[in-house]
Amino acid sequence: PEPNVVRGEELYEEKNCLSCHAADGSGTGANTGPALWGENSFNDGAGLSRLTKMSGYIKNNMPIGAEYELTDQEAADLSAYLLSHERPVWDGHDTDFPGIEGPTDIITKDRREKIREGTFDWTEIENVVPAEE
Repeated sequence: PEPNVVRGEELYEEKNCLSCHAADGSGTGANTGPALWGENSFNDGAGLSRLTKMSGYIKNNMPIGAEYELTDQEAADLSAYLLSHERPVWDGHDTDFPGIEGPTDIITKDRREKIREGTFDWTEIENVVPAEE
């Protein structure tokens, strides 16, 4: 499904993600939720910086104790919201997939900026079905 960042932000609060990951995404401690964005979060070369990987992880593992209760749309919305935030930049994107074309769902710094501006074309990501008008 085509992600909706605004709905993802609403879900972050509704599903109480902030109880483990904090309102600012910084995480609440080593034994609770890790940072989801900001300088202490994973970089944009990590597997979870891919929309499909993050969505699958959220759907199958979150929230703790209520796994598998999110819809595919909700998982995509939450993922888009989380991945729209700044995080450390990994400088190896150009050489990450030598000799082959890399995945289309990596959310890089340029894409994060477009997502926040509302100008990102989600159909650039393979298998994203555009939202109905």
